[in-house]
Amino acid sequence: MSRYILIDKASGMIWGDSANLDGKPFVGTATEYAKALDVSVGGADYEACEYYESNNSDNPEAVMECYSPPDGFPEIKDGTDKGEIEAVMNGCEHVTTICRRDPEEA
Repeated sequence: MSRYILIDKASGMIWGDSANLDGKPFVGTATEYAKALDVSVGGADYEACEYYESNNSDNPEAVMECYSPPDGFPEIKDGTDKGEIEAVMNGCEHVTTICRRDPEEA
């Protein structure tokens, strides 16, 4: 099972850790996790959005950077903690950039 840690591009904060989504580990792809996380915290507004991966971090629809932690990496407890953010950025593999497109705005 792959684990993903998402960092919000706008704030630079950790948006989520797939080790714990609503009290249990998330199983799925990085884009599926990004959507499930957004829906869990942001509500139905994100249900209709399309999520996709990009190699271009500067994509105007880019909303999150996705990292994969090594085995044994501690679960994120506080997404605003600078030490945890630096640990993710320096100690985890950058996997992809997650983009979000709202079909109503297309």
